[in-house]
Amino acid sequence: MRFILLKWLDGSGLPDISGWSVADIQRHSSYMDDVNRTIEATGELVSAHELAHPQQAIVVRADGSAPEVDALPAPGRHALAAYWLIDCTDHQRATEIATIISAAPGASALPLNHPIEVRPIMSWSTPMVDALPDWF
Repeated sequence: MRFILLKWLDGSGLPDISGWSVADIQRHSSYMDDVNRTIEATGELVSAHELAHPQQAIVVRADGSAPEVDALPAPGRHALAAYWLIDCTDHQRATEIATIISAAPGASALPLNHPIEVRPIMSWSTPMVDALPDWF
């Protein structure tokens, strides 16, 4: 079953790394590389990407209006920072992977606890009810 894991940041669109040491940044990067290599080795990783800062995004609409630039989210809203497309056995395994991603270390090696949204990927041929987790 395929899932998308979405990593969200607060309304600033950037993690607050101002208090991070070089070692903190290296530790974080190494951790995320290890996570990606591990789920790639198990055959569960389909794709994973960090996204550019929201200020580099544009929003377009079909109504012919001009593209919106400088699309920084409003205060209180979150910005999408990264995503993982995974193919694993069930919702429980997808949640386990998301928990590991959320625990990425930040300053002083403390877990960042970024919110990671876990969403099943549906196809047009799969009824919506079949994609719901058991606990739903």
